[in-house]
Amino acid sequence: MSTKAEHDKIVGADSLISEIFASVRRYGLYDTFIKAIRYIKNNDDFFDKTYHTDTGRIEPLWKLRISSSNNQFGRRYQAIDESELLGAFRYLCLDPEKFAFIDLGCGKGRPLLIASKYGFSRVIG
Repeated sequence: MSTKAEHDKIVGADSLISEIFASVRRYGLYDTFIKAIRYIKNNDDFFDKTYHTDTGRIEPLWKLRISSSNNQFGRRYQAIDESELLGAFRYLCLDPEKFAFIDLGCGKGRPLLIASKYGFSRVIG
């Protein structure tokens, strides 16, 4: 009989394989390969080195202790790239000083740090 941890690892591996195939279909083999290299080298995160934080590591859910039954709806912890979030902010063409930034399920808080630096009047996680 397998333990819950073994079951979670198998489910995590199946999920990872599905993600890889989905990525190849969506982004192509080259871009998926580049993303995989970044995943492997995730300890060399520029944001974390710059701000002395630990937000960049990708963490599969099976490595985390989540007591909520809602964990079945999650996939993994992965921080957004700073340039992607800043691009979204610029796309919105808003004056950040007039808005609060709210991050539901903020994880380790990287988007909160980026939003704070961008100039939102309030940052809530």
